[in-house]
Amino acid sequence: MIVSENIKLELSVPFDNSDVESMLRKRGIEPLRWAVTDVGEGFVTVTFSYVRPPK
Repeated sequence: MIVSENIKLELSVPFDNSDVESMLRKRGIEPLRWAVTDVGEGFVTVTFSYVRPPK
């Protein structure tokens, strides 16, 4: 099943795609796709989709 979630990452501007993908993978997340939905001081909120294994 493909699911989507939000996560707040400690990143500051400027950042690039590899920074976001690296932070997600450090948390064990292999995203199918992602998008930045909010940028704050020292953080970004990212919405990401991934395949959740069956239970």
